[in-house]
Amino acid sequence: MKMNRIYAAFAGITLVVLAGLFIYVGPRTIVPEQAVQTASKTFAVSLSVQGIYTSKQVNITAGETILQLLQAQSAQDPSVKLTTKEYAGMGTLVTGMGSSINGAGNDYWQYKVNGVAPQIGADAYVLKNGDAIDWHFGPSQE
Repeated sequence: MKMNRIYAAFAGITLVVLAGLFIYVGPRTIVPEQAVQTASKTFAVSLSVQGIYTSKQVNITAGETILQLLQAQSAQDPSVKLTTKEYAGMGTLVTGMGSSINGAGNDYWQYKVNGVAPQIGADAYVLKNGDAIDWHFGPSQE
């Protein structure tokens, strides 16, 4: 009987302490870690596509490639009309945008990032904050 009173007193004290902590700390909104990481890893780039965009500011997610950026733009803006083709050993290449298709008059879609033509495809180029992407349609500049 005496032991039951001790347990009851202990349980009562424990409840009072826990209630006090809850009141002191208060309820907290828990944000999933993935949401915090994603929200903190977005940034802007500048996109120019000959005949379509001139220095359009676009928000992207960290780790996004140029091809993913173009695919997202094409899904939002019908004037982009992005077409691509998978080439073994080379990856996915842009074959058309707007009304311009590779090979027409010996012209091809090519891109530069920050004024430099990368030696990798748009599907492999991972963008960084502030990058300026410029797509032009013309004779190969290799």
